[in-house]
This record gives sequence, structure tokens and C-alpha cells, in this order.
Amino acid sequence: MMRSALRERFSKEWFAKEGVCASVLGVDGAVNWLLKQKDFNDDDDRKQVNELELLSITPFDYCLRIAANVIPNPINESMQKYFFREGERGRASSEEEFFVAHLPRADELDWQNEDCVSIMAGADRIKDGLPGHVLIVPKNGSKHWKFGNITLFLFHARKGRKEKMAIEFLERLRRSCIRYAFNRGWTRIGIYFRPWGNDNCDSDSNSNFSNRNEGIEKIMRAHVVNLARAGPGLSNTRWKNLTLDDAIEVLGGRRRIASGRAIDVKQEHRRNERLVDVEHIVEVVEVVEVAEEERESHSSSVSPQLPPSIKKLDRKVNTEIRQLRSKHTQVSDGEEGRG
Repeated sequence: MMRSALRERFSKEWFAKEGVCASVLGVDGAVNWLLKQKDFNDDDDRKQVNELELLSITPFDYCLRIAANVIPNPINESMQKYFFREGERGRASSEEEFFVAHLPRADELDWQNEDCVSIMAGADRIKDGLPGHVLIVPKNGSKHWKFGNITLFLFHARKGRKEKMAIEFLERLRRSCIRYAFNRGWTRIGIYFRPWGNDNCDSDSNSNFSNRNEGIEKIMRAHVVNLARAGPGLSNTRWKNLTLDDAIEVLGGRRRIASGRAIDVKQEHRRNERLVDVEHIVEVVEVVEVAEEERESHSSSVSPQLPPSIKKLDRKVNTEIRQLRSKHTQVSDGEEGRG
């Protein structure tokens, strides 16, 4: 069954009956419905990718066209690197698996209207400021149908019993969103998805949106919103916004942010920095363990007397291990304090 046909059945058979599904229970129910569709076969990935490639040449999903390299991203590569740079000193990040895109300028100017539904926050308080509602999109989103929507992503993870990998992907997405927000100087943000049943083209009353860039979503994207500049669009669309932590909970993972709470950008950024430091230390310890094995091999095969170079390495090993233990203790204490 092609993805579009499945979506049509979903809208008629499940969403029409259950209504709003942008919640943990709602999306969990939607995924369970999809899992019961025996006639849905996801083995022919090439066929699904072909469908995405065809969809990418239509004007309806701006982000999919960028991901498929059909059109260039107005936010060029140097700006992407600037937005996603890491660290307090702004060091360049490693290869980024996501890109940032902006909503249409006309929508940005509409953010204060009481009936606004197209954008959730206003731009920075400067002339021609950058938008307060941006989209963070997986670069390989055009390569596999599972990235068509957050509902499909969760369904694919649970069907293949790949929940752990999916949670790791969402956590990497969180880190990229936090890094972007930190580099923009934002303090509180929300990270939202639009599950099936909750976008513009699921309602006949919203058919006037069919030719907009941000009409029906054909590729998964995170809506990152600067809550300090939130407008009426946030409350007007709250019923169709699934938070990132909601998605992780559907996969059986542990929430980092309680339901209804904003994400503290500085706190999360500090946490991410500590995780990067610990990952580096673990790499150092692996190198040190290899050196220890070489030392033991050398001492048993040559003589019981250690040469000066090995003695020096031994001191370095002990120093590195003490630093590692200290780092792990600091991180654990910090986690317990927040818990």
C-alpha cells in the first residue's frame, strides 16, 4: 500500500473517529492502528522512496524539496554552520545531520493576528530580525519514507522494534535544536511535531492552504519556537502540536521535560556540553586501556623492569583514570540534583 493511500485510510477510518491525536495517548493509538494494517507492506523501500522523489517536485512541501536537492536552501551552508556551531567558544560542529529552514516571510508578518495558525512566534526585536519559529529538518529525510511524518517515524520504529535507535535519533535532533536556540540567544523554547491528522490538509475547511509552502507535511520536521516571542498562533495550534518528549514517551523512552513545561536552553546546552566532554574522556580511556595492555605484554615478554617510557605512560594512565572518575561523579551529581 502506498503511503498516500494509507494516509487516506487513516484520515477516514481512524482520525475521523478519534479526533485530535497530538498527545502521547493519541499518537500511541494512531501507531497501534497502523500496526494492525495487515495489507501495509514496507518491504519495498525503493517504491516508497520513488514516491518521495515524485512528491519533492511538487510545490506543496518546501522542506522536502530542499532535502531532495530540488531547490537550494535560502539559508546557505555558512549560515547553517554558524547556527549549529557548538561550545561556549563557538567551535565548529561535526557533520550536521539536520538543516534549518524558515517559514514564508508573509507568514512571519502575520504572527500577531488573533486568528493566526501559520506561525507560532514573532521575529527578533530588531529590524528585519530572524524568525522566532523555524524548522529543523533531517537531511536524509527524502531518502526513506519513514521520515514522511512523526507518526510514520514512530510506527516504523515500533514495527521494526528499533525504539532505541529512534530515541537516539530524537535526542540528536534535540541537541541540534538546543544548539541552534543557544546560538540565537533564545532562553526558552518549545520543540513540536505535527502528527498525521493534525496538519492543514486533513480538513476541508483548510483547503485554502493547499498551495502554500507549509501545507501538508511530506517530510518530518521539528518546529522550534522561541517562547519569549510566542504569538496567538501557539495557542491556536496547541491541539495539533506533539512535543519532542511526547514522541520519546510513545517509544517507551524517558522524558527530559515534563508535559507543559518549556525547555530551558542554557540548562540543556550545559548538559549537552558535559555529555560531549564525557564522550571525549571515554575515548581517551579506551586509548589508555590499549596502552596498558601493551605495557603488560611488554613487561611479561621482556623483563620485570619497566623502561622509563612505560613508567611515564603508567603515571599518565592513572591521571586520566582519576580525571574520568571525577568527571563521571560531577555528571551523576548534576543529574541527581535535577531529578
